[in-house]
Amino acid sequence: MNYASKCSSNENRICMKTMFGFLADCSGLGLTAVPWFTESVISVNLSKNSLQNVPQDDRLPSKLKYLDLSENIILNFGTDGPLPFSNTKHLLSLNLSHNRISLDKETYFKGIFTNLGELQHLDVSHKSFGNRSYYCPDEVFQELESLQSLSIDGLTELTSRITIPNDYFVHFPNLKFLDLSSHWDRHVSLFAGLDHIESGTFRRLARLEVLNISYKRKLGLCGFKNVTHDLPFTPIKVFKAQYLACERSGSTWLFNNDIKPLLNTKLEELYIDGNNLDKTENTATTLIPRSLRYLSATDNRWIVAQYSYYKILPNLTNVKTIDLSFQNRHQMSQSVNSSQCDHPDSVIEIACLCERFPYNVNTNHLTFQSETSYNSKAVRNKENNLDTIHSC
Repeated sequence: MNYASKCSSNENRICMKTMFGFLADCSGLGLTAVPWFTESVISVNLSKNSLQNVPQDDRLPSKLKYLDLSENIILNFGTDGPLPFSNTKHLLSLNLSHNRISLDKETYFKGIFTNLGELQHLDVSHKSFGNRSYYCPDEVFQELESLQSLSIDGLTELTSRITIPNDYFVHFPNLKFLDLSSHWDRHVSLFAGLDHIESGTFRRLARLEVLNISYKRKLGLCGFKNVTHDLPFTPIKVFKAQYLACERSGSTWLFNNDIKPLLNTKLEELYIDGNNLDKTENTATTLIPRSLRYLSATDNRWIVAQYSYYKILPNLTNVKTIDLSFQNRHQMSQSVNSSQCDHPDSVIEIACLCERFPYNVNTNHLTFQSETSYNSKAVRNKENNLDTIHSC
């Protein structure tokens, strides 16, 4: 690579010449305005600056392939003049993460992505600032005919969408990589936002290879089960379902029916860390696909029980790495922000356990706060103001 060439009007930029064109790095320069770039530039990195607007088209080269605008203070795409990206119709990758672009209809107006028919990778994660209700601009995204990778996590706010319907990704037929994980919640552990994914949501994604639904702490294993039952309809290779429960909520089981559909996939990596799991059924490992190479179940509450000895090793001979570290940490220490997850609704995991429980037993001793969406058999106990599960 040649670092001596000039590719931008900013003197502090770094220009790297490749056989395909110039890579212009203007990251971390404190820019408030976008400099000019020569037509030979194919990649522009403007991350970690103080830009408030998406670059005007006359500032960017028409052959641009990669544009990184992450970690700025951009508020919207602008509504004056021509539609955005009218001069950069050959973009393959656009990173808008860590900005202040609200996920609402006013910001994501119709036609905003009309000029990005070749875009393959889009990152609009870590976005939803303010108190506006969450909105997935799926009708707008349908303009992205070539989109293969999408990162969108604006499902963390208290006012956000709490259910993903099964027609949510109807306009994303080419997606291979989908990251719905809550980046913000990783640090706050807030028990809020998304609490349900409808069955059938992901089965229409016939090319999906990587799925991440982590850090949706109200989702629980009921949401996990709905997702796993969709995965046999996809060519899934990597599935991340980490920290789907409140750190302070009760323990739960992993049942055969939760993971049985995975047996009909080509899954290679499975991450189920931090889900408060303490037991599974004896034959659970017989339902692990032969294609699995990496299994991570750290930061749970696994205890020694019959499942620990029931022909477990013969069913895991194809797995190269199993990580079960950091068990039962909840008994010794909790994260700094764990108190923010100490919410009355955190006990809905008990209701979810009842809904998934495969055996006909009486569970009168279990009580939990009102959450009728998970269990219609909950009966109000007026004396102690709790709901009692009478049977599963």
